Amino acid sequence: MGDVILANIITSNGVIHGVDKILAPYALGTTVTTDGLDDSFSILGAALSATGLDTALDGNGSFTLFAPTDEAFLKVFTSEELAELLADDADMEADLAALAEILSYHVVPTQVLSTDLIEGLNPAPTLTGTNLYVTLEGTAASVQGVEISTTDILASNGVIHVTEGILFPYGVGSTIITNGLNESFEILGAALSAANLVDTLDAAASYTLFAPTDAAFLKAFTPEQLEELLADDADKEADIAALTGILLYHVLDTKILSTDLALGTNSVQALSEQQLDVVVGAAGVTAQNANVFEFDILAGNGVIHVVDEVLAP
Repeated sequence: MGDVILANIITSNGVIHGVDKILAPYALGTTVTTDGLDDSFSILGAALSATGLDTALDGNGSFTLFAPTDEAFLKVFTSEELAELLADDADMEADLAALAEILSYHVVPTQVLSTDLIEGLNPAPTLTGTNLYVTLEGTAASVQGVEISTTDILASNGVIHVTEGILFPYGVGSTIITNGLNESFEILGAALSAANLVDTLDAAASYTLFAPTDAAFLKAFTPEQLEELLADDADKEADIAALTGILLYHVLDTKILSTDLALGTNSVQALSEQQLDVVVGAAGVTAQNANVFEFDILAGNGVIHVVDEVLAP
């Protein structure tokens, strides 16, 4: 930072100020921790410093930081909880690991300007490996349901967007029903909602969901059959029970990435308590009768693999 040593030299088309150093833009981490934004980011600055992420964000590369204000932090944590998270005590290592996980979800390791944001799941993942879901409405934008109040604050190695809340990853359930994947999962989203499984799949656990597309459902059911399954009528209780059994056969109570699968048959137990065979072969991967054609879509509490058929035991 340079000092102004000569001020207000008026010219015909502007003004000149003399400084005692060559000016250079701050890198992204320093921009926050030195109040390069303003004093509304003291908690974020302290958190980045405590976890060492300020140094990472000053390093080589290009970054995007979704920066929650102090007010945003205080919507989620009390002052006492924040003091505990940042305290040098017996729990310090665990506290800082938890804080680093939260902060890493706010950083994308590439520069994403406001003009680069797209409606839906954005292709560039955060440092946690999870993608962010963006909603655009006119000139307004939100990420993970949190309003972006200021965009495109440039640093020397990236950009900062200010958010009015702390970002949290969607669980497996909400990833589907918010179209966190794309609009090809409307039937699955409606089915999970009707069977009251969204909260289950958003719980603090670990899941794998084999997600049939709308086209997959329409191979197994006619539109009339689907409407009947989801209808609020005299048969609703029996229909929902049948639907729940179908859906639970698509869910494992552990997170299994594609890299965790061995060559050959991998037999696992679904939440329906039935065996599900995932076969890895030269021609690709199948789950029961279905082809798995998209892998490792990460959610906050698990992973989603996309299948082209509704699974059947």
